[in-house]
Amino acid sequence: MFLLNKNAYFILRNKCLLLGFMLLSYLFAGAQLLPDTLQYTHNSGVAGTQWAFTVAQITDIHLGETSANGDYGTVGWNDTIDQNTGCPNTDILRNLVQWINSNAIAEKIELVLVTGDLSDRGEKSGFIMARRILDSLTVPYVVMNGNHDMWPRISGDEAPVPFGDSIFAEVFSAHFALNSQQLANWDDGTRLNRVYNPLNDIYSQFQNFAFSKGSYRFIVNDFATRYRKPVGVGTNTDAALYNIPGGTYQWLFSAMQQAQTGISDGIILVQHFPLDNETLSSTYSFSSDEFDSVADILEPQAAQFGLCIAGHRHRNKTYNIKRSLLSPVLGVGIETDEIGVHTNGMVSLIKFWDYPSAGMADTDASQMKITPNPFKEKAVLKLPAILQGKNCTLDITDMEGRLLKTFESIGANELEIKNPELKPGLYLMHLKSDGHKEVLKFVVY
Repeated sequence: MFLLNKNAYFILRNKCLLLGFMLLSYLFAGAQLLPDTLQYTHNSGVAGTQWAFTVAQITDIHLGETSANGDYGTVGWNDTIDQNTGCPNTDILRNLVQWINSNAIAEKIELVLVTGDLSDRGEKSGFIMARRILDSLTVPYVVMNGNHDMWPRISGDEAPVPFGDSIFAEVFSAHFALNSQQLANWDDGTRLNRVYNPLNDIYSQFQNFAFSKGSYRFIVNDFATRYRKPVGVGTNTDAALYNIPGGTYQWLFSAMQQAQTGISDGIILVQHFPLDNETLSSTYSFSSDEFDSVADILEPQAAQFGLCIAGHRHRNKTYNIKRSLLSPVLGVGIETDEIGVHTNGMVSLIKFWDYPSAGMADTDASQMKITPNPFKEKAVLKLPAILQGKNCTLDITDMEGRLLKTFESIGANELEIKNPELKPGLYLMHLKSDGHKEVLKFVVY
């Protein structure tokens, strides 16, 4: 019989208690640490529609905002993370992810939008930590950059030019590849291209792209200025159109022209900068002339333009988007507050109503589902209706794409996944059959 001495016993006991506490915290964090929420319902008045899905928005994460000496992660801005990396906003972001995972089914959350200012000073470590935490989401998430992400600079160490967009693209490259498989009608837009930006005399990588969900078309726009902020961190707080080849304004014009929606108010703009027309807009968003230029694109398609989901101004607000007080309404603006001024974080829950054939029914027919998720010992994978009865292949990989297990010739409607081999962590399921491909993220604890 193997005996532990007293000290070893207490060390082992304490480790077990700590592990148990961490597990319980993970499972019940949603009930314990309720974030503040903004609720909005879109298109519920359209005849024949029903609540199809919810989009959760979090924004202005500002990882490193209160870090000592203005330096998050390891030393410098071109850095990484270690065991000491953290700040209050890091913990708040973790809580938001746990809450979304715990409430995804009840709230029908099927997509998370993260609308910029991930890293307070554009440090690479901020992007790395943001991705590490966001990767724990059990539903797809889409991330974009903001003005704080553009110019890497900390106390005593500053990048020579605002190429935070390229660092952002590098850190989230694999995740965007996953997005392209998870989200319908994915369009990489301009985000893979580095183009000459004559306004700042640099090469920029504008993070513009688009995708569809149900009857809706989501267009993501990078209006973050690349102009250096004279004092403080990041770049200027105002937006910039970048009406240049490969820039955002021309992308928006093209994406709006090509947008195909199956419902009125079906075009959804997602960006860091809000589309308001207030007196302070020229300081904290678009100038009046810039706003009018964007309105010139939106106005001909006002019947299709529905929402602009944004952050940046650190407030919770919904309003009608109009040229002036007496002008027709073009759409609705939704702004969400930064997470850090709320004890347990801030999240907007935007409920989308859709036709059953485009929303819930299509989801049941064309997407695989796994329950429970997260799971410990086993879970049940339900094949999409369009593949039931056909021979399918299922690969399980880690988040870096390394193959861990393969199930061949799956013909049943359901498959039990057992977990004697998988360590706690995040994994991907890749389902393939007759040209049909799907990817699903799952968590083992």
